[in-house]
Amino acid sequence: MMFDQVLADHQTELRAYLSRRFGSDFIAAEAVQDACVRLSGVSLAESSVKHPKAYIFRVATNIAIDLLRREKRQSKQHAALDDSHVIETFPGPCFQRSMEQRQRLASLQRAIADMPPRCREVFIRHKIRGCSHAEIASDLGITRNAVEKLIIRGMQFCRARLDEAGWTD
Repeated sequence: MMFDQVLADHQTELRAYLSRRFGSDFIAAEAVQDACVRLSGVSLAESSVKHPKAYIFRVATNIAIDLLRREKRQSKQHAALDDSHVIETFPGPCFQRSMEQRQRLASLQRAIADMPPRCREVFIRHKIRGCSHAEIASDLGITRNAVEKLIIRGMQFCRARLDEAGWTD
């Protein structure tokens, strides 16, 4: 007698078991099919298996676990695709809003990076690090008035860049 016959005798029961256990008819069908391929042509007499039904259930269960692991890995790989593909895959409004915010932040970061060096330094110290005008003026050896003008210039620079990118109303 061959394992093929044992599988044929218990295929419906095995598929139902795997479907219940893993919550997927597709995974169950794939696991049973793979088990058939793996065990085809293997004779029970040549194996040391004492309980063939239990053995095929274990083989199919292990295959189903492997399939789920592979599916999980592939899901993670798909998550690493470019943003446009992700937006098409997950069209929910919250996800799109999050993606827009990331894109807007990237535009703002580029604008700050493109500022003149002194303007960028003052802008970052005030807007990002939270330093006061007096602290910045003292550290850089410039007047508070100069600090204020550099911050205003930085804000105007960012506004202009965000306007160019279409991010302002």
